[in-house]
Amino acid sequence: MFPLWPGVPAFALAFAIAAGAAGFTALEVVALSLFIFAGSAQVATVALYASGAGFIPIVLTALLLNLRHTFYGLSINRWLPERTTPPKPLLAFFVTDESYGMTIRSLMARRGGALYLFGASVSLWLIFIASTTLGALLDGRLPAAGSAGLEFIFPLTFVALLVPLLRGRVELAVALVAAVLMYLVDGLVPDGASIVLVILLSAGVGVALDERAGTAAT
Repeated sequence: MFPLWPGVPAFALAFAIAAGAAGFTALEVVALSLFIFAGSAQVATVALYASGAGFIPIVLTALLLNLRHTFYGLSINRWLPERTTPPKPLLAFFVTDESYGMTIRSLMARRGGALYLFGASVSLWLIFIASTTLGALLDGRLPAAGSAGLEFIFPLTFVALLVPLLRGRVELAVALVAAVLMYLVDGLVPDGASIVLVILLSAGVGVALDERAGTAAT
């Protein structure tokens, strides 16, 4: 997980700066990271709160942005036994995009497991909490969030996670379809909904290609 850690403080500090500017106290900023631990949902919560949105729209937006974790859970669950240590509800709370990517790659290689996922996820959580706390305590004495280079850090992170999973023509085709679909729906559909929509459509393409390959093989 070490190569992925440097991107976490940048995002956490940017969130802490934005939350402080929106009027959240240092304790509230840390609590958002401690109990929610979903960067995109936290940033959306702060932005909506700052714009005067109510409780229900904020909660619904956060849920929509995190629906992709349902697919992560379904994907990983088929590799894990019915009972795990730590238990699955605890694993579900800590899972992130990055820890999912690392874990599913290890599981596909017949390595890893529940403890691997837990360790990968918690390592990011601890760094995120520490960085958020630092950002909350140093509010007003840090550079603007826009200078943190987040627009480069996270796309590169996800590319690094994706490339090792592209092991055949089906995986490559699904990745290309997902990229094209996301480009087409960008700006037309809310971010959370667009992610879920593209996942469903791309997964459908993957299933169809798998079935076609299986039929050809027989």
